[in-house]
Order: sequence, then C-alpha cells, then structure tokens
Amino acid sequence: TFPSFALSAGRAVRVLDSISPENITEFKVSNINGNMGMHSVLIKREDFNKYKEKKYTKLLLNNSKIEPFINNEKSLAYNPKINFPVYFWSISPDIRSQIGGPDGFFFGDLRLKFQTETLFAKNISLLVNTSVGIYDNFDSLQENPDSVLPHVRTDVIPFLKESRKANISRMQLNYFYSPSTNIYTKLSAGIFEEMFGGIGGEFLYRPFYKNFAIGAELWRVQKRDFDMRFAFRDYKTTTGHINFYYNEPRSNILFKIRGGKFLAQDSGFNFDFSRRFQSGTLIGAFFSLTDISKEEFGEGSFDKGFYFQVPLNLFIDGYSKRNFPWGLRPLTRDGAASLIHGQSIWAVTGEAHHRSLTRSWREFYE
Repeated sequence: TFPSFALSAGRAVRVLDSISPENITEFKVSNINGNMGMHSVLIKREDFNKYKEKKYTKLLLNNSKIEPFINNEKSLAYNPKINFPVYFWSISPDIRSQIGGPDGFFFGDLRLKFQTETLFAKNISLLVNTSVGIYDNFDSLQENPDSVLPHVRTDVIPFLKESRKANISRMQLNYFYSPSTNIYTKLSAGIFEEMFGGIGGEFLYRPFYKNFAIGAELWRVQKRDFDMRFAFRDYKTTTGHINFYYNEPRSNILFKIRGGKFLAQDSGFNFDFSRRFQSGTLIGAFFSLTDISKEEFGEGSFDKGFYFQVPLNLFIDGYSKRNFPWGLRPLTRDGAASLIHGQSIWAVTGEAHHRSLTRSWREFYE
C-alpha cells in the first residue's frame, strides 16, 4: 500500500508498540520480496516513543540500525502457512500509440487491460497481461520497414494492426533465489513482451552499503507472431548483457551501463542516466552505440530516447505504489534493441540497499 518502505516500517513499529508486552525493548522490521531478504531495521522501543511526538526522524535514524537481511524462515518462532496459490489482479484502460510518420502524426489504440499475478510460492510467480481493443485508427497505417537488420522492432505496425482485437502482451513465469547476502538471481520463461518470448535469467551482485552493483543476463528468445497470441515466427536469437550500476551520492543520479549482444545480433553498449526525486518522480534518458554503421542503423544514426515516471500518490488522497510511466524513442529502429521482461532483478531488489530506507526516512512517523 505505502510507496515508502520507511513509512511501512514506521506503521509496523507503531502496531508492535501498541500490542507488545512491556518487557520487549527492541523491534526489528524486515523487508522481503520474492522470498529474498532486502533489509531490516532495528529500533529501540524507548527511542521510538521518545521522538514520536515531535517526529524527530533524524535522531531516531542515528540510534537505529539498518542492515542487510537474510530470509531464514526456519529460524522464526512464528511461521504461519500460506495457502497457495495467491492471486492479484487489476483492470485498467490502456493506450497503444504510434507517433510520427508519413501516414499521420498520431495513431492510437484504446484498450481494456487485464493484469494478473499468481504466486505459486513466495518466490515463484506467473505474470499475465492481456488486453481487448475498444477503438483504434490503425487502418491507414502503412508498413514500410526499410531496415537491413533482422526486423526485431521495425515490424511494429503489423503487430499493432493484427493484435488489436485481443492479445497477450506477457505470460511470464519467474523464479527468484538469493543464495547469500548481496546476491540475487532470477530464472524466467514464457512470453516476455509484445514481440518476443523464450527463456533466460539474471544475476545481480548488489552490495548493501556500496554505491555500485554488477549484474548479468542471458536470454534465448524467438519472435512472436503478429497477432500476439501463442504462435511464433522463425527468427530466433540469443541476447545478453553485462550490467554495471553506479549511484552518484551527491547528485543521486543513477548511471547504468549495459554491454553485450542485442536482439538484432548487433553488439555494443547502452548508457542510461536517471534521477529519482524526493516526491518519487523519476526522470531519465538513454542512448546506445553498437557495432553497426550509421547506414545500417538507418535514420537517426543511433538509438536514443528519454522517459519519466510519476507516482499516482501525488494525485490522490491516500497512498498508492502505482506509477504513471511514459517514454519516447524518436525513431523505432532494429539496432540496439533490448528485450523487455517483467520484474527485472534490479527492480525487485530496489530495497536491498541502505539508501532505500534513509532517503525516505523523514516519512517514518507519518
């Protein structure tokens, strides 16, 4: 429910303080995602009550301990069983768009989107995204891909036109595992995105107190049929990257560098720069350089774009974790194209760092 884990921890400690016997002097609140330990915060009960009235969160932080957390359920005295499977679902409007081009400036597709997540265990989940078309103006769109590379993205128009009645944009099975502190893994299989499905996995080394992280990913994928259901086309490829992340502490800018092989079998690097503000708003930009020439890449010479993400929490009276994301690539080309998959290991482990709590600690007593 709460967009800030500091706020979630504060609410948990408030409940514990109200129900615990007087001989309890400390509370430890731990965060778990995908059955992987993210972090824990140890708070003295006396300090929690001492600073609560005037909300002296900085003093409470100085007297509290934030550390990495290893999830070991067997060590817990109280370990209730969960009746799996567990279902989560949502229904919302959705818009697919094609902006710019000789056929017109804007083409849109208004849809009704169904999203479900089924947990078969704490670390095994199935993501399914489907949608049904309501109205579109795609009839006048003309297919004109001029790419000399394998058409991994420039076939966007037949994908849009032939999938407008009903489609499946994702049906992805995930398995998460953390063998030790700071190390996280994910294995996935199924339909990853609108254009590709397959099998693969990720590895991430994310030191809890450091400003950097190193990861790797490897995928064997096949191009989907244009109707975006269960059929596939002939094109197959292996794509993978070595990923490096660095958070500059003064500016709070996150630098991401990904080097490896892309979907069209070109190799090179993707550079991404982003900053998350105190409000939760995220703004970023990216560009990619690969071993294909400007002539092979086509119009635009190289891949580039920008994106932003605005939390819904800013516009409602209450709390929500949902965000409004939007981004723009000026041109859709096949070069430097990356696989899009749900629940990336970097996003899932977003709270597996000391900074994830300290940056929002001022919200602890809200």
